[in-house]
Amino acid sequence: MGFPSPASDYVETRISLDQQLISQPAATYFMRASRSHFREGILQGALLVVDASLTACDGSLLICAIDGEAISDSPSTPPD
Repeated sequence: MGFPSPASDYVETRISLDQQLISQPAATYFMRASRSHFREGILQGALLVVDASLTACDGSLLICAIDGEAISDSPSTPPD
């Protein structure tokens, strides 16, 4: 038979990326970054998890569809 594994006491459940990254499944989708956003740390081709249920705030990366084309931008709120 053999000996039991000494690591058997340390078995953990698998990590689910869905549970970690998606809080609103009906409003969440994935897309690839068509260009880099260095200020936000996003490189061209990166996989983005987009949650359309969130409210944008200053510094948010916005994903918009204009004439069927996905556009991304990081607007800022003008000072008072």
